[in-house]
Amino acid sequence: MSNVALGPESVSADVPVPLEPDAPVLAMPDGWVIDDLARERLARQLTRAPRHFEGVVAESGPLPCGASYRVHAERLCLRPLSDAAETSRDELEGAVLLRPGVAFETRDGGVQVQPGTLLVDPGAHVHDPWRPPGPIEAASRLGRLPFPRRPVVVFLACEPDVEVLDWARSLVNNLVRRDVEGRLAMLEISEGLHLTQPCLPSEESIRTLKPDVIVALDQTALERAPVWCRTDRSVVLVEFTPDVAVTAELVSWQLERARGRLRARIGRQINAPTLVSLVNRLCAGPHSAPPDDAPPTGAAVATVRALLTSRPAPTTRPVETRSVLVVTGNGGAATRHELNGLVDHLVAAGHGAQISPVGSCKAGALRAADIVVVGSPVNEPDFAELVEARRLDGRPTIAGVEAREVLADSWSPGAVPKLESAPERLTASAGGVMTGSTAVYALLRRLGLRAHLLPPLLTRAYAAELRSARRGHNRFSDPVIGWHVGTAGALPPDYAAAVADAALEILGERPELRVEIVGQPSHLPEPLLAHPRVSMLRDGARQDALSRWAVHLWTPPVLADGIADDTASLVEVSAVGVPTVLPQPVQDAIGGYPPPGLLVDPFRRADDWSVPLRLLLDNEASWSRHSRAAMRRFDTMHGAPASAAAVNRFLGWAYYKDGQR
Repeated sequence: MSNVALGPESVSADVPVPLEPDAPVLAMPDGWVIDDLARERLARQLTRAPRHFEGVVAESGPLPCGASYRVHAERLCLRPLSDAAETSRDELEGAVLLRPGVAFETRDGGVQVQPGTLLVDPGAHVHDPWRPPGPIEAASRLGRLPFPRRPVVVFLACEPDVEVLDWARSLVNNLVRRDVEGRLAMLEISEGLHLTQPCLPSEESIRTLKPDVIVALDQTALERAPVWCRTDRSVVLVEFTPDVAVTAELVSWQLERARGRLRARIGRQINAPTLVSLVNRLCAGPHSAPPDDAPPTGAAVATVRALLTSRPAPTTRPVETRSVLVVTGNGGAATRHELNGLVDHLVAAGHGAQISPVGSCKAGALRAADIVVVGSPVNEPDFAELVEARRLDGRPTIAGVEAREVLADSWSPGAVPKLESAPERLTASAGGVMTGSTAVYALLRRLGLRAHLLPPLLTRAYAAELRSARRGHNRFSDPVIGWHVGTAGALPPDYAAAVADAALEILGERPELRVEIVGQPSHLPEPLLAHPRVSMLRDGARQDALSRWAVHLWTPPVLADGIADDTASLVEVSAVGVPTVLPQPVQDAIGGYPPPGLLVDPFRRADDWSVPLRLLLDNEASWSRHSRAAMRRFDTMHGAPASAAAVNRFLGWAYYKDGQR
């Protein structure tokens, strides 16, 4: 049983001592914390687990940037209970809810349990508050509350050498204990207990976390915070003052006396209960910024009138239509699904759009189009002059860059990012760059380029074909594993050998099983390619191939900044309803929850992949559940409304000139 005592910053795990001899026991290292939701989830898992399982494990790990341990636990609890996996390990880094009578010993880094069978629940998390925080990065959207019922307070320090780092850390910890989501956004952090993961003091962090209150710890933060909040009316600003006599004082809310978003000042003497009361007072209103007096658009008026009169709103065209010309090289790149999808959904939104090889485009059409998207490097001698002429006319030209156009050495840690020569010349003359890869997007940003991350867009006709393939034959009568190993020219995944070993192991167990591979053969070991029941789909996987797959393996190259490949193959498979087994680190790159199948973590050993493969191949109920989840995910995130929003956002970004996004 864990009984946590941490001195002046004690964090109680609130684990009740069992009053009955047959009550489960929570084994957890001293000083660690676990949220109530995670503890209750462990209890449910243990109740529903077969008797031969001696306990349920909640593993520990780093928090996402800008997250508290409670928010991280709440997000993980959204995962289905069926995600739990069996393990026979006896030394575990985390907490274990054990059945009565099971021997265990807690240590500094985890728990050692007597040999037996346990369940590892990826939906439960235990936090080590003394773990040194990792690198400070911009806040992740996973740090945002899944259910925004608690106020968020960000302590913002934009200057180095801030004297109150330890004071801010202690106060944030105490806010988290009192159901206020405190966060640290600063360039440096103090050592000690952390119930949150600090993030960078940047506009991206502030706009991601959407705080209710910002405590400015220095003058630079006081000046930047109102700019970063932009049109968010509800954010209020609190100024830290070094005056030792100040505890908390309000700034007048009256007209002619108010100071913008600044609503209070606090000093070192303030304690957590007083700050919680102040935060609740400030969040009660009134709003710190006036409402927007801009008149409603015609579409909004028509929608409201239709709701009031119970008549459907008329279909309206965009307020301003654009002409978009997508230019490709004269080779096979002209048929890329992403570019065709972009054109198709622009037309569906009422804009004029077409795709054409550069050899078929006239100079007048290239110069007159509102937006030109260059999908691949163009070697025409006059093309650079046309791009420059468009720039002088104020007409944006957007370059498309993918992973295969990045030099391989650029992905090495500490290397200088660099594109191939032709894409580099194109991006230098274009007004912006778009990509479908999260890693390429991060690389482009490091190069100082104005970049846009475009989600996969399937044409409406192709999406309908994929949906029709959902009514395929019984996949369990002749099971096939489909494997997307990476597009041509992309970085090879460094864990492909482990996945290949798992596939060979499953093939050896099931004489009726086959494996179909899409992608670059050089990314795979020779023993797998030589297997008689392994085949390469040279022309890619269309709906006829997808309809016969029972399970999909997706192994993109995993980097610190995301994945160095696009996600179109995953989207196509999800449209058909094939569950995917994929590495857990790519979750952010595909839009987070819900995943389109089973997440593998850790993912660099063959056993990590063989367990979820067997689960989907052997358990039809589990397969059906994940198949339905994949289809719902596609319909929600890649259906017509989502695609219309994506192209609308693309147009807005293309014409936005004052910022870098």
